Amino acid sequence: GEEFAEMLRDFLGDGIFNADGETWKGQRKTASFEFNTRSLRNFVINTVREEIRGRLAPLLARACVEGRALDLQDVLERFAFDNVCRVAFGEDPACLRQVSPENSAELPAEGKVNDVPCSISEHA
Repeated sequence: GEEFAEMLRDFLGDGIFNADGETWKGQRKTASFEFNTRSLRNFVINTVREEIRGRLAPLLARACVEGRALDLQDVLERFAFDNVCRVAFGEDPACLRQVSPENSAELPAEGKVNDVPCSISEHA
């Protein structure tokens, strides 16, 4: 209600998360139009594609060329976090940029080429 909205106004403003009654109905109608299935799907696809092409694929290719091992779990967690923040909040924490092959272990010399596929698809 209004008392709750007033308490949280400094934090949430007058947006959809703090609106009530007719204000909420109007904001929800606008939001549902903006976030329909097709537009949201396209936005997410484009965001993820940019992240793959701009950060993930170059990082993996560089590590491969330099013969460096990456902590793939860490890399994919950072990739996911960056995408969620970009889609949900419009902010880019750029966590994936903080991963660097310089901070990783060198792969053992034996089997370096045979055991580690070094082709990154251009169709990412």
